[in-house]
Amino acid sequence: MSKILAIESSANTASVSVIQGDIMLGEITTNYKKTHSERLMPMVQQLFDMLEMQPGDIDYIAVSVGPGSFTGLRIGVSAAKGIAYAAGKPMVAVPTLEGLAYNLQGADGLICAILDARNNQVFGQIFRGAADIIPLCEPVAEPIDCFISRIKEFAEDGKIKGKEIIWMVGDAIDIHNETLKSAFGEKTRFAPAGNNRQRALSVALAARKRIGENLIESYETLKPFYLRQSQAERKKQLTIDD
Repeated sequence: MSKILAIESSANTASVSVIQGDIMLGEITTNYKKTHSERLMPMVQQLFDMLEMQPGDIDYIAVSVGPGSFTGLRIGVSAAKGIAYAAGKPMVAVPTLEGLAYNLQGADGLICAILDARNNQVFGQIFRGAADIIPLCEPVAEPIDCFISRIKEFAEDGKIKGKEIIWMVGDAIDIHNETLKSAFGEKTRFAPAGNNRQRALSVALAARKRIGENLIESYETLKPFYLRQSQAERKKQLTIDD
């Protein structure tokens, strides 16, 4: 069975994991300050040491590619590409929101992966849960009220059945907890502690499915997915437009 090394650094969380088939061999996760440039590669090395492995023992390198923090994504993608290049291994790009949804794999109902994008905006995507994770829309960057309206549209289209549970996962649930509960009432469920932030284990699980679909890349082709321009780029565009 293939071994997958997964790296997640799209926000404050830094996480690395190795799985083999259905078994998690190891995971190291921290959610303390955004110091990925200092900690991420030592975490990878520590995990390899604990598992008595070398990069050459890995079959695939998976990495969370966004949306998320521009700096965090660049660090994670660069680290993953460096390992893939040195070890001569193929890569798997995992959209951050898809990986986040895998935190709730097995949960029946709708899964709404929501990350804080600041200024009352979120990065969000809606999935069908249960045994598999099925995306029902593309990732979006929009105000939380718009994303709530997007979820409600699924109810109007009959894609939410009766009192079906609507699961919420991601750091935006801390900020918009009351708004989400007010919008969906007793249908609302929030991911429990330990599964409400990005995890490399979930990135690995999403990567495993993508490998089965032959969605494989190389270090030369894999790129971050930012979804929107950085604040500096937006300011620059405003200056040009003026």
